[in-house]
Amino acid sequence: MSKRLYLTKEGYVIKNDVAVGYYGDNNKGTLLKLPENILGVDKGAIGVNPHARTIVLPEGLEEIGQGAFSECSALEHITLPASLKRIGEGAFKGCLALKELVIPEGVEFIEEGILAFSGVTNINVPDSLKKIVHAMFGNESNIQHVTMSSAMLDRMLESDTAPFSGSQLRYLTIDGIGYNTDKYFDEIYVKQHKDIRSVRTLWGTPLCEEISLKLVKHKREYIAALEEEKRRRKAEEEAEAKAAV
Repeated sequence: MSKRLYLTKEGYVIKNDVAVGYYGDNNKGTLLKLPENILGVDKGAIGVNPHARTIVLPEGLEEIGQGAFSECSALEHITLPASLKRIGEGAFKGCLALKELVIPEGVEFIEEGILAFSGVTNINVPDSLKKIVHAMFGNESNIQHVTMSSAMLDRMLESDTAPFSGSQLRYLTIDGIGYNTDKYFDEIYVKQHKDIRSVRTLWGTPLCEEISLKLVKHKREYIAALEEEKRRRKAEEEAEAKAAV
């Protein structure tokens, strides 16, 4: 690791192999290509850049810090390298023009609200995650569709957290199979888990609200069916008693 602090000719400030600031020409920098051989992008290092449309990150980068690219309102394209391990809180907060972000397998830690107030509507959850964090894909995000494996869903259920809280989540794709409200309720809640964890994981999303309404309806129908069964049995017992007299 290099210990020196220096400024590249493109305007990046590098300290200990981490980009800690950018002093290039924001008016011309629609394409930002970060230096090779850096290991991280520090807190707010490239944030509040209204002109960058494409950001190129080098392979070997391991960490994106808190708010590293926040409020880059024109950002449309960024590819996360396979070497990435951690994405900090609010890393892409306010990136309104960003519509797509693919999280590579190998990412181990994702902090809260990485896509808050961004334009991203679809996201994938890698199996490599070591910790499920509350609202990591929420906090006023526009995420509507999440893709993950059944193994990751099970881990989320066991974590008893709400990783999508504050998002617009309405659809899931699990092991390549799509789930809307009805299918999730029938296939996940009723057939597999049958407990509130499978709803709590989705807390704070439209999908959770819709499933909760189905839960209430399901419970009412279940109670009504029990009451009807009681009335039927009582009527049969009364009929049998009369016949025995």
